[in-house]
Amino acid sequence: MGVDACALRFLVLASQTGVSFERSLMLGRQNLHCAPWETDLALRDLESAGLDAQRLTADAPYADGLFRALGASEVESMDASAYEGASIVHSLNEPIPETLAGSYSLVFDGGTLEHVFDVRTAWSNAMRLVAVGGHFVGVTTANNHLGHGFYQFSPEFLFRTLSPANGFLLEGVFLHEQATKGFDRYDVYEVLDPATLGRRVTLINSHATLMYFRARKMSSVPPLAEPAIQSDYAVKWESPPVGPAKTRSALREQIRRLRFGLKRQFRLADRLRHGLVASSSPAGFDPTAYQRWTLDASMAKRWPQNGEAPPGG
Repeated sequence: MGVDACALRFLVLASQTGVSFERSLMLGRQNLHCAPWETDLALRDLESAGLDAQRLTADAPYADGLFRALGASEVESMDASAYEGASIVHSLNEPIPETLAGSYSLVFDGGTLEHVFDVRTAWSNAMRLVAVGGHFVGVTTANNHLGHGFYQFSPEFLFRTLSPANGFLLEGVFLHEQATKGFDRYDVYEVLDPATLGRRVTLINSHATLMYFRARKMSSVPPLAEPAIQSDYAVKWESPPVGPAKTRSALREQIRRLRFGLKRQFRLADRLRHGLVASSSPAGFDPTAYQRWTLDASMAKRWPQNGEAPPGG
């Protein structure tokens, strides 16, 4: 995917709120997909007068110049092939060499991990590359990216993967709908941890959706040594067993059958209604599970220097 205007804003905010870019590694050599006006607008919205737009785009079409402008003295990239000039040629399907473990203050995934078949090895590699005190920052696919890569990830995956048990403190997970007409391109929705809410956090929507995240490495432990368990199942499995579910009454089944029959009779109208609703607006985000932010200067308050502010803090 590379670094688009929203990812640019997310990275600039990271540099303003405690993420060190001193030694940066890109997973895949990422392209910078920003028009000049998008770069200028981002720097203005983020009140980044000290950043030079020309420096940000110095290595276009690649994003190396962006990382240098944000404070990197060293910018490397890792890819399975040398076709885009990656400085380290290594497949993330295979464990990284021990000499690279803990080498980087920032590891950035701009849309690579969803293309790596061996998920556990790939994410473990990315986490091992980060130095203690450093950050793992990324943009990956969520909803409506079928066929883009092998996988589309859920927020639950990040909460259970980038966890204290694996040596990380997750400092934020955000969903961004890539909507078009009539919607603010720079709005994101922070996802609350399903384990904290005590229920699943879901989203069924009509627009391609990306997931942004940042996590700080707190300790050097072997990541993903044990497979994660989805939070709601972890609670259920620890609870006493329950009896068989009640079967629906004959009356309820008759009502369901009647509703289904009516929909079949008016299927064209139902499809038209559904299509109009789906295309006219993005899905609603449950305010009890999501918090809305805009990727501008106001979002810097999300992270004090230690990055641990809770949503709404």
